[in-house]
Amino acid sequence: MLSGKLDELVAAHDRTTKLIWAAMCGALLVYAAVPFLISAGWREPGDSVSAALLPFLAGVAVLFAAASSVYRRREFSDDRFRSLLREPTSVEKLVQHVPSERERSKLATKLEAISPEDLRVYSVILSRLPPTIVVLALQEVVGIAGLVAAFLTRDATVVVPFVGVALLLHIAVFPNTAALAERVGKLGLTVPTMT
Repeated sequence: MLSGKLDELVAAHDRTTKLIWAAMCGALLVYAAVPFLISAGWREPGDSVSAALLPFLAGVAVLFAAASSVYRRREFSDDRFRSLLREPTSVEKLVQHVPSERERSKLATKLEAISPEDLRVYSVILSRLPPTIVVLALQEVVGIAGLVAAFLTRDATVVVPFVGVALLLHIAVFPNTAALAERVGKLGLTVPTMT
């Protein structure tokens, strides 16, 4: 169970992470829609070279889907979390990238009110946003490969399985920052801090 003050901070971060996730899912839907919207202007199917690229693009999609899984497994592993929990942190370090002085001051006040253990957990949670974006971007390539395939083959239906797989991959990594904070918090109980 998260402390009330940490829960508030995690909830704010969770909204940001879910907004990014939703935007990436929305982009996939656009990738799916575009070929259907413009396919009426396609008079002839793509040439045989374009059709021959379809297995290559499917291979690229599989490669990027696998890469996202491997990267996520590494970046969200208990070992990685333990390593991050061992790193020293401070309120100053956590607020240094907040652009507005007013917002930086508000966040610093909130962070100063939580325990050192909760500060370590929050630090790890914040550090997981870039890897989350990388995972989503790797998965996004699956949908982009489908979009390219649809344009090359001049067959709008080709995009559907690519985007479907990419959406399933996105759904599989739906952000749950509170659960992640709970997991990191439990690991933090067993990890000594660096001085």
